[in-house]
Amino acid sequence: MLGISIVEGEKPLPFKAYMYLAQILFESDKPEHIAAHTFLILQWNLISRAEFVLESKIDAILFQNDAMLFDVGKTKTDQEGTRNIDHPWHLYGNTKHPYICCFLAMGRHLINNPTILAGRCAIFEGTGQYDRFCRILYEMVSDLRYRDKFVSLGMPPQYFGTHSIRKGAVTHISTGTTSCPPIASICLRANWSMPGVMNRYIKYKNAGDQFVGKCVSGRTRMSKEFGASPAYFDFSSCERQDQERYMRTLDNWIKDQMPEDARPNEKQQEKAPLAQHLTVKYPWNKTNDTPELSGIPPDILIMLEFEMMKQCMENMKISIESSFDTTLKRELDARAVGSVMHFKVIEMMAKMDQVLNNISKNNSPPLSSPSPVEEEHEFPHKFGDCFCEQLLDRRSTWNFFEHHVSSGAAMYCFSNHLLDLKAIIS
Repeated sequence: MLGISIVEGEKPLPFKAYMYLAQILFESDKPEHIAAHTFLILQWNLISRAEFVLESKIDAILFQNDAMLFDVGKTKTDQEGTRNIDHPWHLYGNTKHPYICCFLAMGRHLINNPTILAGRCAIFEGTGQYDRFCRILYEMVSDLRYRDKFVSLGMPPQYFGTHSIRKGAVTHISTGTTSCPPIASICLRANWSMPGVMNRYIKYKNAGDQFVGKCVSGRTRMSKEFGASPAYFDFSSCERQDQERYMRTLDNWIKDQMPEDARPNEKQQEKAPLAQHLTVKYPWNKTNDTPELSGIPPDILIMLEFEMMKQCMENMKISIESSFDTTLKRELDARAVGSVMHFKVIEMMAKMDQVLNNISKNNSPPLSSPSPVEEEHEFPHKFGDCFCEQLLDRRSTWNFFEHHVSSGAAMYCFSNHLLDLKAIIS
């Protein structure tokens, strides 16, 4: 080898290098880095040329279900801007990695530049924005603090440019996984012409572009997180009146922050009221307030079905354990097994044993002068014949007790007899 580079033009920006660059800009204290961060995230997610991002109007953005939609205007291959009429590009958030979330990036940019919301203006106002962003991004990649890290991630500074972002995004979604979106949907998203008659026969459809949008957002393709909803305020558990009141509270809070109270690079959304209602849901635990989830491929749906089944089994296990514990205690109590009544019976049996021993001692004649057989024992109180016979015979008494101990009526009768015995002994 002669040491000559075989790289043509700018190298694709690897996904990990893209995440690292986004994190640096996201955590920076410089106000200009907020706009640069938003530019980076939008160009990656749109898989577009830098010029298209810079010329995009705020009025071309709208939200629908769980996606942010970009209406496409003029492009290099469509100077009249008619080919993509009513064909918006779908952009999705990333709740696992907030520094590459297009929703959060756009929100920070609008808080820092609230006058954009007046409409009829570009997302990035001002002149010379292309040169400005090129300079900021190149400075980050070539900075001595980060240079070695970018080189290790496959992005040498000398091969980096804004076109690296587009190349990296399309490479990531087309060859970065074993289950990528249709190549036709990728070409349509990137505004590339397809060969032969394919341009005339293969047209745009929402499902294909939604799948592309989910993949390019940085979600893990082989994970259930791929089907997660964006972060949103969920008031489904509240009453109707409370829901309306909470929504008014949020709307008023947002209006109060802009434009007078807007501050650059401040995470003001963390201070929003009702933050406890901010959540992320999945198909197996979604509520009525959850945005309709789109762009989920069949294999992820099967994975989500397994997750739903797993959740049902976990809930069933908890329910069965709780029900079994309650039923077992109820049945044991009904049979006086292991309950308070059971221990009371044991205590009564011990006292009965002591009483019988005392009776045996008090009524046993001396060994030297045995009592005549016909001599009768006298007691100050008379009992029923049946119970007296049982009382004088200890073994028969225990048999009587064991036979009747499970009966509530027998225990009640037995308690009354114990009181009579106590009176006799005393």
